[in-house]
Amino acid sequence: MTKFLKRTLVVCSIALGAALGFGLVALGPSGLMAAGGDLLRRPRLINGELTFPNVEQINNDTDGSLVFQGVGGTNDASAEWDLDNAAGPILSSASDTAILIDEDLTFVGPQTIATDSGALTIAPAAGFVFSVDATTGLDIQNSATGDVILSWRDYADTTDDDMVHASAVANCTATGTGAEDCDLTFSIVEAGAAAEARLFLDADGDIVVGGANGQGVRALVDATVGLEVRNNATGSVLHSYRDYADTTDDDMAHAQVTVNCTDTGTGTEDCDYTIGVVEGGAAAETRFEIDGDGAVALGSANTTVTMTDGTLTTTVGGAGDFTEAGLVDFNMTGTGDVDVTGGTSAQFGDDTATIDFDGAGAVTETGMTTFVVSASGAVTMTGGAASAYGDTTGTLDFDGSGAVAETGMTTFALTPSGAITLTGNGGTAGDGAVVLTENSIGPDEVAVMVESVIFCGDLESTGTNYYAPVNDVFAGDFGNSSDADYTISGTLCSALDNTTETTADAPLTGLLNVAFKVLGMRCYTSGEPTADVVFTARSAAADLTPSVTCTVASAGTTDSCSTVTGSTTDVAAGATVAVKTVTGADESSRDGWCKVFIAFK
Repeated sequence: MTKFLKRTLVVCSIALGAALGFGLVALGPSGLMAAGGDLLRRPRLINGELTFPNVEQINNDTDGSLVFQGVGGTNDASAEWDLDNAAGPILSSASDTAILIDEDLTFVGPQTIATDSGALTIAPAAGFVFSVDATTGLDIQNSATGDVILSWRDYADTTDDDMVHASAVANCTATGTGAEDCDLTFSIVEAGAAAEARLFLDADGDIVVGGANGQGVRALVDATVGLEVRNNATGSVLHSYRDYADTTDDDMAHAQVTVNCTDTGTGTEDCDYTIGVVEGGAAAETRFEIDGDGAVALGSANTTVTMTDGTLTTTVGGAGDFTEAGLVDFNMTGTGDVDVTGGTSAQFGDDTATIDFDGAGAVTETGMTTFVVSASGAVTMTGGAASAYGDTTGTLDFDGSGAVAETGMTTFALTPSGAITLTGNGGTAGDGAVVLTENSIGPDEVAVMVESVIFCGDLESTGTNYYAPVNDVFAGDFGNSSDADYTISGTLCSALDNTTETTADAPLTGLLNVAFKVLGMRCYTSGEPTADVVFTARSAAADLTPSVTCTVASAGTTDSCSTVTGSTTDVAAGATVAVKTVTGADESSRDGWCKVFIAFK
C-alpha cells in the first residue's frame, strides 16, 4: 500500500508539473516544490482561472470579459474589462460603485471625456482646479443646439439638491459665423423658487441688473474712477428709473437723469445735467438743471420748491410766489449789484417799521421812529418835482424849478470850519445878487479889508521868472498911476523880477503885516505872446491852496487873463510872496504885470 501511494504521488507530480510547465513537482513540507527544491510562486491556471500565489484571480468566465478578483483579503473587490462593447472597452466593478486611481492621468494629444447618456459628475474632496493656457482658457461648449448652462448646487447647505441654486446661461439667437447674436444671463434662487435672472446682458446692447424680487443693486468701485456710465453713440447719456412695483405703466421712464454735451471737442466740452420726474402720466419733466454755461435751475412751472434747515423753510410756489417761515437772520453781501424789486407793492423793514413802495413809484414809511444815513461818501437826494426836507415844524421847500424857500423854520445856523461862499447868478452883468435883510448879519461878519498888490517884471526868453510885490500903497495902477515906473514895462518893474524865487519874493511889509487870503488876480503881457504865458500866485516858495493861476494865451485878443479862485488857507503874516511866470517861447522883448486882490482883517 505504501509503495502504491508513493507511485501515485510521483505520477500526479509529473502530471501537475507538466500542466503548469514546471517539470517535476513534489509535495514538500512547505507545500508544492518544483524540481530543484524551490517553493512554487508562479501563477497557476486552474479550470480557466489564473490564480496567483496570494490567491487573487483573473478569469474569462464571460465571453469578451476579463475579471480581476480579489480573494482572501479584507475587501475582496473585483474589476472587469468588457472587451466586447461596440463603443469601446468598459472598465467596471461588480463589487463596488467606484474604481480608484492613485496616480495622475495624462492623455496623449487632444482627447474628450464624455458620457453616452446622462450627466458627468466630478466630485473632488477639496476643490476643483482648472489649469489652462493663456490663449484658449476654459471653454464650455454644448453638444447640441440650445443654451449653454453653467449651474451651481449648494448640496452642503441645503437638502434641496434637485434644483439649480445659481446659474449662468449663454444663448445665441443668431448663429451664423461672423453674425453671432448672443445673450448672457446670471440667475439665483430666492425662497425656494426657480432661479431668477438678476443680471442680463443683451447682445443688442441692453444690460439689465436686478429682478422682480431683488432687494437693490450695489456697485462697489474704487475711489479714482468710480462708476462710469457711457453712451455708445452721439447724443445724451440717460439714466432712467422705472417703478414697476408701484405702477402698471412700465413702458416709460418715471424719473430720468440726462447728461448732454453740446460742445464735444477735447478741452472745450460744454455739458448740461438735468433730473426729470413724471407728473400726471406725462413724460419726465426737468426739475433740476445744471447748465454748462453756469446757470443752475431748480423746479418748474408745475412745481413748488421747498428748502429747509429744520428751522427755516423757504418755499417757491409754482405761480412765482416766494415765502419763508422761521427766518432768523438774513445776510446778503454782494461784491456787485444787489437788486430787489417788486412788480406791484413792496415792503422792507422790521417788526416795528417798514418802508412801503406802492407799485407806482411812491415810497412812504410805516411805524418808523428814526432814520439815520451815515455814508462814507456822497449822499444825493433829488426830486423830480417839488420836494420838502425838514421835520415836523420846519422844512426846506424846493419848488421843482430851482427855487428854495422855507416853511415854519425858527432858526438857521451854519458853523463851518472853513469859508462860506454865496454865489448868485442874477443881478447885473452876471454878478450874483445876495440880499441881506436888515439886522440879518452883524459887523463882525463883514468887517474885512480888500486891497490889491502889484507884481511886475520882465518875461524870460524861455523858462521861469519870479515877480516881487510892490510894497507901496499908492503904487501905479495899469494905465493910470501917479508913478509910471510901476506900470507895465515901467523902469521900476524891471528891477522886481528874478529867475531865483528866494531872491525875488518878499513879504508885504510896506502894505500890511497881518495874515490874509488871496481872492483872485488879473495879469497882462505887453503884446500878444508867441506861446502861452502862465502866471501863478505863490507864498513861501509854494503854490497857494488851492492854486491861484491864469494863462495869457498866444492867440488871445486882450493879452490878459484873470481868475477869481481864492485861497482857502491864510497866508501867514510876514510870509514871502511872489508871482511865478512860465514862458514857452522867447518872450524877452515883452513884460508882465499882475494885480493880486487880497482880503484881511
